[in-house]
Amino acid sequence: MKKLFLLILLVFMLDCHTMPKGPGALRPEEGVDFLIKSFVASKVSQGKNIGVGDFVDIRGEVDPYPPGFANLLEVELSKAAPTNRFTVVGRQNLSQLAEEWKLSLSGAIDSSSAKKVGTLLGIDLLLAGKMSSEEEALTIAAQALDTETGQILWGERVRVAKGKETRFPSSEKEASLVKVGEIKVELWTDKQFYKIGEPMVLHFRANQDCYVTLLDVGTSGSVYFLYPNRFSGGGKVLGGKTYSIPGPKDGFAITVGGPPGIEIVRAIATLMPMPLSLSDFSKEAGAFKKVENPASLTRDLNLVATHTHPSSRGEGVIRIQIRDEQ
Repeated sequence: MKKLFLLILLVFMLDCHTMPKGPGALRPEEGVDFLIKSFVASKVSQGKNIGVGDFVDIRGEVDPYPPGFANLLEVELSKAAPTNRFTVVGRQNLSQLAEEWKLSLSGAIDSSSAKKVGTLLGIDLLLAGKMSSEEEALTIAAQALDTETGQILWGERVRVAKGKETRFPSSEKEASLVKVGEIKVELWTDKQFYKIGEPMVLHFRANQDCYVTLLDVGTSGSVYFLYPNRFSGGGKVLGGKTYSIPGPKDGFAITVGGPPGIEIVRAIATLMPMPLSLSDFSKEAGAFKKVENPASLTRDLNLVATHTHPSSRGEGVIRIQIRDEQ
């Protein structure tokens, strides 16, 4: 009887020793692997362009505890992409473009902002999340946001053990942000916010003679050239002069459409005209030309910023709140 008891005890101890630990206190690399396997298994990624956004703490700080978590997630996700039929958009380029458009990559955004992220940055799903620190572990909550609808299609949580090894590799080079040079361009509207159906007037002014391109990203996600337009006669402006859209003699009005959300207007001022704004806008049926491929336009703008000396360009961005009619 004693031998039988010892045998049962030994089997029980071996069974406990070999039991899986689960996602309770994983090493950093194991935690990332756990998240990726869960994400791939959900099948929401197939055929999608995926961007890895920011992981923030309760204070809103990006990647605060183990620097480089999002970068490691991107690297490992890229390895899984070919066999799982999805594409990963480079995080460094993604972050730079988001900064230029003043867009959040945290995942804590409304459907209107999510659509702008997808339209302008060329991604279908945004992987982002939150991080919280405990005494001996980090809790990482990740989610996949559909940029078309703003819906969360996948979510997973993992705990990563702290320690000297809890360091994630940082990116080799920080994204270089576009710096505003000697050219300055101001943007403003006649009201702080607008209701759907109201007329809107936009004003801008550059500090010297230059060429100005204005791009509008509506709450619906559609993108239009506001300037030059059908009535402007080109993009050349005089320094110190205030321009209005629509102007007092223009034969059109801008009526605010829906849905409610944040509308973004971006101004790019350059000493030489940009190729993307040299179209013959006078032949447009309406006042403004629609951008058919916003993601491609964003990449072109990034190339302009990269190959133009800071003293030869300037930029401005305003965010306009659009509310319901009530």
